Amino acid sequence: MRVVCPNCHTTNQVPEERLQDGPRCGKCREALFGGSVLELSAATFQR
Repeated sequence: MRVVCPNCHTTNQVPEERLQDGPRCGKCREALFGGSVLELSAATFQR
C-alpha cells in the first residue's frame, strides 16, 4: 500500500500486513499514522 507521509509528503510503500506495526517514513522517520484526521486537498490526491 502506498502511504504519503503527513510530515514531509514522501510516498512510502508499506505492506498491508505491516500497517498495524507503526510504520515510519523512510525519509524523515516520522510516524506515518499519527492517530489524527488529516485535512485533504487537491495536492494530497495528486500524490
